[in-house]
Amino acid sequence: MGNAMTKALLAALVAQHQILGGQSFLSPHRVSSGVSRRRQLPSTLRDLIESSDSNNERVAVQLETAKSQFDDEDPQRHQQPSHDDAQHHNYPKVILQADKLGRSAHAQILRVLPKAKPLVSSTQEWKRLQRHASEVVQPSHLRDMIQDRGRCDAMYAEHDGVYFDYSRQRASLETMDLLFDLAEKQELTQRIKGMFNGEKINFTEDRAVLHTALRASRDQIGTVFVDGLDAVAEVHDVLDQIREFTELFRSGKITGYTGKRMRNIVSVGIG
Repeated sequence: MGNAMTKALLAALVAQHQILGGQSFLSPHRVSSGVSRRRQLPSTLRDLIESSDSNNERVAVQLETAKSQFDDEDPQRHQQPSHDDAQHHNYPKVILQADKLGRSAHAQILRVLPKAKPLVSSTQEWKRLQRHASEVVQPSHLRDMIQDRGRCDAMYAEHDGVYFDYSRQRASLETMDLLFDLAEKQELTQRIKGMFNGEKINFTEDRAVLHTALRASRDQIGTVFVDGLDAVAEVHDVLDQIREFTELFRSGKITGYTGKRMRNIVSVGIG
């Protein structure tokens, strides 16, 4: 979609929302919003579209047609809407015209936007975990849970010499099963692998999350690439520069402006 056309479509949407507070023009209980507000449509929509440098002749013709139709309307006829005003043919034609533009713009914009994934809170796994938390976990006390030897023996993890005991958390074995179900539903394992592999999991900024590359050992050079660049190699290039500077500083080869050796450092951290 061209930039000018996009702006024109957005202008139609903005005009629609400005006039009737974000609701459809075809909502019956909003018909009596006042002639003075309806008269804002031609100027508001015209200003927005013209300011976008749009060359879309069809939109311009529709706008001009709507304006002329509105000018032909008798404003007094719409101040006391009847029951029949809920029917489309009794609406001011300019209202219908703008509503058509707004709906068309909305449909076209939705077609070009990426489809959003459903929120995790809408999944059945989340709801089961939420129900379990309120019905089982909340009424329970940790001092009673830790009396369960089978639970305590099961709630630990060990890797590479590190022993992690999480039995002192207010959770049961059923809680853990439900958490694992949720993690599987959200493809947590695949997402973790994606982070380690340099995939762009930060979709809002279209960037990789390279915290792990900052901690990767030198023998992992050549394993993580982002946009054709070896992330681990670049990290170690910088680390080598830091090492070179610190060794020169500590040895006294780097001096202050007086030529004397520096002994004190003020480090200002960010982030």
